[in-house]
Amino acid sequence: MDTKHQQKIILRQSKLMVFTRAASPFFQCRIKLSAKPYVYKSLNTVDEAEARQLGEDLYAEAKFNAESGMSICSASLLREVFSDHRMAFQQ
Repeated sequence: MDTKHQQKIILRQSKLMVFTRAASPFFQCRIKLSAKPYVYKSLNTVDEAEARQLGEDLYAEAKFNAESGMSICSASLLREVFSDHRMAFQQ
């Protein structure tokens, strides 16, 4: 049994995991791209559907950035993804 994660959703052939921890109700994601170390980010939501979509969006942006030689999860990237997603989710 996985005692670190309350809820765990594996996506993208284990390259993306959306999960909650026992200490927090908020979802987080773990992204793995090639030989780079895992990147962990809080998704700042308790809604599973929103967390899945945010995780997918972050993964796509991180993969594009990695292929372009840019930082895979910079602060500006996170602001852009969260802003775009929040606007779409509220409509």
